[in-house]
Amino acid sequence: MQTETQNYSFGINVAGHVTGDFGLAEAVRSTIRAIKAVGTPLAINNLHKVAGQYIDTTYTHFSEENPYPINLVHTNPNILLHDGIYNKAFENFGVEYFKDRYNIGFWFWELPKFPAEWEPAFEFFDEIWTASKYTAEAIAEVSPVPVIKIPLCLELPKISLTRANLGFPTKKFIFLYLFDFVSSFERKNAFAAVEAFQQAFDKSNEDVLLVLKFSNTDANPQRREQLNALVEGWSSIHFVEGHLRREEVYALMKNCDCYVSLHRAEGFGLTMAEAMFYGKPVIATAYSSNMDFMNVSNSFLVKYELVATTENYGAYPKGSIWAEPDVEHAAYLMKYVYENYQEAQQVGARAAEEIRFLLGPQAVGMEIKSRLECIMKRLSYSGHSPRLNQRILDLKTEIETWESQACAWRQTAEQISREIKYALN
Repeated sequence: MQTETQNYSFGINVAGHVTGDFGLAEAVRSTIRAIKAVGTPLAINNLHKVAGQYIDTTYTHFSEENPYPINLVHTNPNILLHDGIYNKAFENFGVEYFKDRYNIGFWFWELPKFPAEWEPAFEFFDEIWTASKYTAEAIAEVSPVPVIKIPLCLELPKISLTRANLGFPTKKFIFLYLFDFVSSFERKNAFAAVEAFQQAFDKSNEDVLLVLKFSNTDANPQRREQLNALVEGWSSIHFVEGHLRREEVYALMKNCDCYVSLHRAEGFGLTMAEAMFYGKPVIATAYSSNMDFMNVSNSFLVKYELVATTENYGAYPKGSIWAEPDVEHAAYLMKYVYENYQEAQQVGARAAEEIRFLLGPQAVGMEIKSRLECIMKRLSYSGHSPRLNQRILDLKTEIETWESQACAWRQTAEQISREIKYALN
């Protein structure tokens, strides 16, 4: 619902899945955190979509109005749109939310080619934000509006949970990988993490442990069975399945020795950034969005080749381009980190320092504030969303054209009817 009395002062309305337990929800909370860190006025509009077992209560003061002249709609087009119209995720606000506002979409995507079925959403926005250079380039290639890179921010809590609390051995060296089957099992590429570990360490090694934490296996039960078969007989590979509270997820990261992500493509790479925040050495594919904050001095980067997919993988069609990480190189790095952990810890310490500097709430908050100030200078209060207002005018013109045509058809039908009656008489 749009407020009746607009507030033309500096500020922003942020709409997103603020209470959700999934990636897009964590992303909007990150942006809200950055906005609040520098004192930018905002109204928080919670969208109807909660995934996962636990409702997040970080932010609970929601508004039913969008009083400020700028909207930031923090969800992807496939959730926002259905057959070109707004679906139930936005039903508590409706299309009126966009009227007379400067509208920004915050989108995530993982491949170099932007999906054509998302392109109709452009007409509702004046610009698009995205969290990485990699994704910005993919969107900008087809976007008729400006595309701006605004990273996510990180400010993670201190962790009191120990390995004993988590039920993990206290003396083993633990490699960790977190992923969600819904986010595409093939893209997350868990098989490669397992295969690299198996190449680096034999079954009899009792000093190391690979922990795979995952959820939503019902999205791909066949892959779950294949994962079981791959680790059969390997007591040094442990699964943590299902949804955990955020503090438990952070505890997994804080208590591991090394984080591993042999992904094929990422729209940001949040779990890698979080592990780095906690000072963990991270082994990761040197491709896609994570390269905005990872480099050879703060991470252990895995070589890869670009390949075309040979079949459809959910949202990623056959022929899509992504990375195939070098499993042998990843195995080498896993063994190297294990055998040279003092040096690896120094790499992790640099990672923590750089992540906290680059992705701190104050730093990201100032980027957002600077962009909003630029937008405010350009706004004309006669209409805050030129694209949407033009679209409304186009639709009105189209309606008038069809009404005029319908009137002409009625007149023609009436004339034909009169001629038929005259002929019959």
